[in-house]
Amino acid sequence: MTKRLLPVIYLIVLVTGCSSYRPLPVDELNIDSRLTAYKTNHGSIGLSIAENPQSSVTNMKKYSDWYLLKATDLQEKLYKHSDYSLGFGVAGLIAGVAGSPEGAAIGALLASSSTIPAERYSLAVQAQNYQKASDTLNCMYRHLAPHKQGELPRVEILNDAIYQIRIQLRKLQSSITLADPDMEKLKNSLATLMTKEKERKEARAQKDNEVALLDLAKNQHNISGDSKSKATLDAAQVKLLGTKVNLETKIREQNEAQVRTCLATFVS
Repeated sequence: MTKRLLPVIYLIVLVTGCSSYRPLPVDELNIDSRLTAYKTNHGSIGLSIAENPQSSVTNMKKYSDWYLLKATDLQEKLYKHSDYSLGFGVAGLIAGVAGSPEGAAIGALLASSSTIPAERYSLAVQAQNYQKASDTLNCMYRHLAPHKQGELPRVEILNDAIYQIRIQLRKLQSSITLADPDMEKLKNSLATLMTKEKERKEARAQKDNEVALLDLAKNQHNISGDSKSKATLDAAQVKLLGTKVNLETKIREQNEAQVRTCLATFVS
């Protein structure tokens, strides 16, 4: 009996000692190349820091995709160990029914040991943290991508948001702690976002009103052609220009508030 259990014990040692499941460090090697080819290449860690807002938004998408892949990989490992546990348990049951107590013992031993890596390294927690990091970055990307040609926050703000998510993920993975947002911070961020959205709507309404007044001034000038109507037209054009600048500012501020709100769902 003891000799027959030795290979099983050896297998348990191998299974429980798998270093690939350990949470440290967060895997960010060569995201560009591994996202496209999914090949391991020991090189630079993470993506290059963006030098403009558009590149920073692109980096958000890349990190989001990468963390989603990591979450999926960890979930598959978790499911695999669950399947092993079930398979070994059934094998032990069959052996027991067939009258082989040694086979039943081996099956029970393997069934219990196959879940050890998942428990020791908390694969479910790691997967959830990667998933939340991916969702947070995707939240930012979804709201900012339509503005890549215009009203984006400063590149420093966007790069800092990415950095905060990466740091938070490393902290969570090193301590095997599930991401838990600060609800008060999230509440304040949402309140700010709602305020900025209201200001943006008011600025857009003002712009629409100025456009209508400009059209009216153009029509009056076309009819009369005098200096008074020309002065009114010039004033309307200047006012509309200022209104457009104000609207762009409000859209940029709303986008910045959106980034901070997404960030608050992950970084406490």
